[in-house]
Amino acid sequence: MKSFTTLALSFFSFSSVLQGQNLTKTSDSKWLLSYTLGIPIAIGNFSSDDILNSEAGFAGGGVGSALSLDYNYKSSKLGISAEILSQVNFFKSNSYQREVLRNYGENWIIYGNTYNRIGYLIGLNYSEALSKNTQLKIRGMFGPTLNTSPQIFNYQSSNQWFLQNSMSDVAFGYSIGAAIQRKISKKLDFNFDMHFLGSRPRFTDIDYYFSNGDIEYYDKTIPFTTISLNAGISYRIN
Repeated sequence: MKSFTTLALSFFSFSSVLQGQNLTKTSDSKWLLSYTLGIPIAIGNFSSDDILNSEAGFAGGGVGSALSLDYNYKSSKLGISAEILSQVNFFKSNSYQREVLRNYGENWIIYGNTYNRIGYLIGLNYSEALSKNTQLKIRGMFGPTLNTSPQIFNYQSSNQWFLQNSMSDVAFGYSIGAAIQRKISKKLDFNFDMHFLGSRPRFTDIDYYFSNGDIEYYDKTIPFTTISLNAGISYRIN
């Protein structure tokens, strides 16, 4: 929550600076194609380090990208948005290892790779001019997301180990966020974006392979919730 508050203050401070600038008038193009890169920060149960929490994800930071298309009819403030996005969040192996030792007294070497999410979203946008050359765009979108859990390897000795396989699930996703778009040329805008993205996949029949040859299956629900801070370029299509 502290990191989210810091990001929010930085975002709105940046907005205030841009609003005070005297810039040339923006284009009222109908179409705006944007590509952004950024950092998705896991929040809530997704980032929880509590091994006794059945929905704890032990997810950390990561990398993400988004390709979006906005349509606004002439000078209308309301429009339609569509977006394809991808996110990768790293599994906090060291935190998980410490929790196993603290709660169960067992010293395992644990390694997990990444959570992955791909989303196809559609929704509405609202635009408000901050200055002659800068606008605030608010988006609310929803759609299907493909969510993948990490593969986690637990090792104690050559005779005692087990492997938790990666699983995937399609779940409903929803996003709300805001972007500052500043004109930098006739066709290009600089795009500074912050948004929340949530989905709640349920992974069923997760395979656990044990060193003695046993195989067990478990179900687990992990809420994928992130706050992303992105930057990129928008291209105005006349």
